[in-house]
Amino acid sequence: GLLLHVAFGLFFITAATLNYTTLPQGLFGLKDPGAPANYGWTELAAVVTELEASHPGAFLAATRYTYAAQLGFQLHRSDVMAFNPLRSENDYWWDADAHKGADALIIADRAFKIANAEAHFAAVEKLATVEALVPSGQKAWEFEIWLGHNYGGGTP
Repeated sequence: GLLLHVAFGLFFITAATLNYTTLPQGLFGLKDPGAPANYGWTELAAVVTELEASHPGAFLAATRYTYAAQLGFQLHRSDVMAFNPLRSENDYWWDADAHKGADALIIADRAFKIANAEAHFAAVEKLATVEALVPSGQKAWEFEIWLGHNYGGGTP
């Protein structure tokens, strides 16, 4: 009994470790849809930084609160806004009225699409796609960077 528990435990710990460090894969048909989004943040932050230089005054945002947090962590900033259908701490500290009329650089992907943010802007346009690669060089995920024009303010 105990040996079987230890064997199962080691198997699942090894599978989880490989899933988050080497290549996100499913196990017995089960897949963590968020695992691939843990890759590519260094590359994404570099592209965002370049785009910020060509869009002065644009605030940073993401279509999911975890993406806003991950981008903020990568850039060492706390001012990345989240357009997320679920309530998060971002909803309490974000001053929407202070950004009314501004443009935004928005991170989206296939799971949390630009539609989460689009209604808050006069228009949106896709600026870039950034591939997230695992250490072996395989593509794990794709992020999109959108420019939202003329933020309407209000609660995200």
